[in-house]
Amino acid sequence: WCDKVDDWVRDLESAFNEKFNIIEGIKLTYPAWILNSPPLEPILRCFEAEIFTEACYGGGIGIIATNSFKAYKCTPFDTFDKVNLEKLRKQVISIGYLLFQFVNLSPHLLGHVYPSRIREESGIISLVVQLSRYNRSIDWFSNFTHPNAIILVSISGLQNPELQIELGVGVSPVQQAFYQGMIVPGTIMGLLVTSEIAPGAKMAAQVTPIGISIIAKPDETGKVIIKGVKPRAAVDIQAYIIDPKTGDILYATDSGPFGTTKYRLGRLMGVVGAPAAQAPWVTPVAGGIQMIGGAGAPMRAFAPGYHPAFRYVPVFEATGIAILGLTDIVEITGIPQIVIEPYNFLSHSWLVWRDTVSGTTDFMAFVPPGSIIEIILRGGVGGRIVGVLNNASRMYPEGYGYSIKSHKTLILDMFDIVECTYTLTLHRASSLAGRMTMDPRLMTYLEKAKESYRHLVKALEEKKWSYAYGYALSTWIFTHKLYSSSQNLLYQTAITAAIFLGLSIPFAFLLQKISTAFTEKREILIVVGILVALNAFLSLFHPGYIISSNVMMIVLGTCVLLFDLLFIFIALNELNSIFRDIRRVLLGPYMETLRTSGTMVAGISLGIRNIRRRKLRSVLLLLSFTFVVMAMTAFTSTAVGITTIPIPVTVKEKAYTGVLLKRPIPGPRGSPILPLSEQFMLGVRGFDFKGLDLEIHPRAWIYPLGEGLIIGEKVQIKALLAVSPEEREVFKDEYLVEGRWFVEDDIFKIIISESLRKVLSEALKEEIEPGSRITIWNQEFIVKGIIMDEALIGVVDIDQKDILPASLEEAQLRGVEAYLPPLQVIIVPYKFAMEYFNVHPNVISIKIRGTPEDIYEFSENLALALPFDPYYGFSVKTAYGEEVYMSSRLAIRELYVIGGGENIVIPLIISSLTLLSVTLGMVYERIREIGILSSLGISPSSIRDIFISEVMIMAFLGSYLGYTAGTSLIGLLWTFGLYPKGLYPNISSTAMVVTMGMFLLVAALSTIYPFNKASRLVTPTIMRKWSPPTRPRAGRWSIPLPFTATYHESYGILEFLREYFELHSKERMGLFTLIEPPKYTESEDRRELSLRMHIAPFDQGIYQKLSILCIRLRKDLYQFGVLIEREMGVEQIWATTNRRLMDSIRKQFLVWRSLSPEEKEIYVRRFRRWVNSRETLS
Repeated sequence: WCDKVDDWVRDLESAFNEKFNIIEGIKLTYPAWILNSPPLEPILRCFEAEIFTEACYGGGIGIIATNSFKAYKCTPFDTFDKVNLEKLRKQVISIGYLLFQFVNLSPHLLGHVYPSRIREESGIISLVVQLSRYNRSIDWFSNFTHPNAIILVSISGLQNPELQIELGVGVSPVQQAFYQGMIVPGTIMGLLVTSEIAPGAKMAAQVTPIGISIIAKPDETGKVIIKGVKPRAAVDIQAYIIDPKTGDILYATDSGPFGTTKYRLGRLMGVVGAPAAQAPWVTPVAGGIQMIGGAGAPMRAFAPGYHPAFRYVPVFEATGIAILGLTDIVEITGIPQIVIEPYNFLSHSWLVWRDTVSGTTDFMAFVPPGSIIEIILRGGVGGRIVGVLNNASRMYPEGYGYSIKSHKTLILDMFDIVECTYTLTLHRASSLAGRMTMDPRLMTYLEKAKESYRHLVKALEEKKWSYAYGYALSTWIFTHKLYSSSQNLLYQTAITAAIFLGLSIPFAFLLQKISTAFTEKREILIVVGILVALNAFLSLFHPGYIISSNVMMIVLGTCVLLFDLLFIFIALNELNSIFRDIRRVLLGPYMETLRTSGTMVAGISLGIRNIRRRKLRSVLLLLSFTFVVMAMTAFTSTAVGITTIPIPVTVKEKAYTGVLLKRPIPGPRGSPILPLSEQFMLGVRGFDFKGLDLEIHPRAWIYPLGEGLIIGEKVQIKALLAVSPEEREVFKDEYLVEGRWFVEDDIFKIIISESLRKVLSEALKEEIEPGSRITIWNQEFIVKGIIMDEALIGVVDIDQKDILPASLEEAQLRGVEAYLPPLQVIIVPYKFAMEYFNVHPNVISIKIRGTPEDIYEFSENLALALPFDPYYGFSVKTAYGEEVYMSSRLAIRELYVIGGGENIVIPLIISSLTLLSVTLGMVYERIREIGILSSLGISPSSIRDIFISEVMIMAFLGSYLGYTAGTSLIGLLWTFGLYPKGLYPNISSTAMVVTMGMFLLVAALSTIYPFNKASRLVTPTIMRKWSPPTRPRAGRWSIPLPFTATYHESYGILEFLREYFELHSKERMGLFTLIEPPKYTESEDRRELSLRMHIAPFDQGIYQKLSILCIRLRKDLYQFGVLIEREMGVEQIWATTNRRLMDSIRKQFLVWRSLSPEEKEIYVRRFRRWVNSRETLS
């Protein structure tokens, strides 16, 4: 029947001889252009026909008046005098005619329209809600009733079995961005309905405004029955008991662990408590602990699925805390993404009985009367703490909580949040600064927060409320950043204390090893004594031992971590041994490798012995390292700081003097263009500490749905630009071709460009001029003026970019910054946008009368507060008297600030040269020792490791002693006020760990040359790696090997090699593959193990015969050699591969030497059995 709407409208207009604007909104078939510009309905509502449609699988039809502005809709001001009777007349005619057509449709078009139920998710169900209280004796709910109870049921219009609360259906990012100012804010009645859509919010994080809210009064048993609920629709139920005389809330919904959360956790933390506990959200194992800490709407929501659905709504005796007027201080968006968490002040943990209700800017928390409460506010990415309500004061900076004895609601606002958060954060930051824990970032935000708070107190005393609001906002933002900096330093302090506590264990062990030599029991006692004494000394000066709330937890945690690491090391070592044994069983001992851990332990042991043997030099070297690190610790600082970086902008045209606040375009790919917060615009004066003359002008970009706003079926408008009347200084009067600029009282007035005027005149078939009326969204607008296209394109802001709205398609789909042409933009008064779209500004223009220095300081304050960079611009005079306009973007960046570096450069160079000379002396005086180690077969790298381990032990001990001495020196200087100004103590910064690492690196680099020299002394020959001493001749290659054996042992070696070769007899892998089994021949002075093989690369077709020769030198001594004869293949490739093969054979001789006598004897017996078996077969 949708295709018949075109004929119906034509007949209706013919009968009444007037135009009727009717839209077929089911399939969007009429009018033809409606698909490109869908109707505007800011608040989506549930129609009465939807219940019928859901029950009957279609057939219900709803008719609404759309595309019109109703500023007073659903408010107490929606009175009869607001009704436009002319519009009502046309609506009555349209509805009556459409109903006549629907009633007279053919039966085959309607189908069988009657209620039925096919499956669980089909049709409608009834929801039974029972008021209840938690019963400890049964660990479930018992029925409860009260004559003053009311129940609020909010039901989503969408099926949502996974309880994923989403924003509408099929809302694209472009449409979603359009919603930024379209929703008239109302009271938040529940989780699922009548909610304001957050500006540019992420779809998965928002609620749907589609649905219904029902306020019901329970019967005498405490029960409410709701009929016509869609199965699997998300439902939120709240119950309250209110004193009818005072309006006080006596009982509230319990969403704590013994309230609605029981449906997630079940009885006894895991067993489903009752048949009514349908579809637990999470299992106790997966998320039970998380559920215990939750509260509010996420804990109340559920999705009924069966008919009839039953749900207990538990309540508890409660009192309310209202928090009003919050704003987003992190991202500066229009709707604050804030979560409140009521805590027990004494334990700083979750309340057992609790509930929260969240609005756009207003929040409620319900807690048991008489409890001492604190409230944590979280917001931004990751749920960071943005505010605290703990009743803090100068006398009690840590707060003493709110204790509400009666049921009277406690009302708090942003000023209370600022007072509590500022007092608590100032106390903590001052405590950190007083205990040698600070950095430039903390000090910057500390000064800004103090200055803002001083102006706030002054404004409150002078009763300048608008200024007080601004200074409260700036104080809150700077305090939040100060809190984050303080927490970061607290974590660094605790981490540094834990790191150096862990390093004290190897320090004590090494110090004991180089200083004393006792039995194992006395060594352990000495190590424990050094540990206790060292940490006791550090606890006197190190802030980590003082600031940390529980030092013993740090100690125990560090010890547990070290034991865990030791356990992991032992487990990995055992696992490695198991794999090595398995490999030995499967492949034999042919793949054995040298374990580097053994050489490292030997090197450390020899290094400790050498340190103890040369005591004087070791003490002097240790003192040198200690003094250098002490100087690095005490007289240098490496800390996080904040710097402002003005980035000049190429000036195209002179703009106004002032500051521009505007988010970067484009943002992240696919994200909407987020507006700025209106609350921030109202409080932007709070960032002016010098009393400048500021003019604040907002601009808003309004994007119609779909492909844009269609006027006259052809003209496409992509955006509305809302500006204030004061912007005439930007859009100058001379730019207006006809008409005038907006004035204060203008609402339904528009200004259009010359190009738009031309196309509108053609589309509407009338000449558009000032005074003409254009219908937009069924509302008549008067054209106030015509402006030049060149002016709109040429007018730029301080950022030297177009003043017109940005193109959503270019920004979101292509990631390109582009602006709409004048043809697709209509300029409207900002007052109209505020009243009918409830917009938040996309751009805040601030004109300032002041010096460049004042403007820069104001911009710097804003840059420190905002999550994006502001722009500023002003005119300056050059040396030649010319006036030049300058525009810049002020970037705030965090970086490490290094101070006192000049104090350490020379000592570091001297210590490096000292270490170089000492290590050279160590090498030359131990040449004899190096020769002995070389004769024992120690490789050059192992010799180098022995010397390096000796120096690194001294460097580690010296750096730790230096850090300890530097910490104590800083403590003494700080106590007596002698610490150098401009430096920040970094003893509690993790950068100090990096500094010590750099010192150890410098020490290692200083030893490269001496220890390379020592490694070269190991082997006097140029070539240490073995290579064949002969060369191939005419396809034959005879290679003697540097290995001899006794008569008896030679049999075992041949068997060992035979087994090694036979491992390569099946697959073409490695260096060779055997073609035939090995053959053995023996004479009086000669034994030969011969093989035919195919060697790599196998595609080259290289075949050869290889013989292992064992030739007797004298009575019981045999020399080994190899004879290779090439049969096929290129000689050069054959020779290259055989060099690698010979190296592999030589390594097998080395592996043979590592075998035990018992293992060697097994190979001897096995070879003799093999030879005997071959003789028997022959």
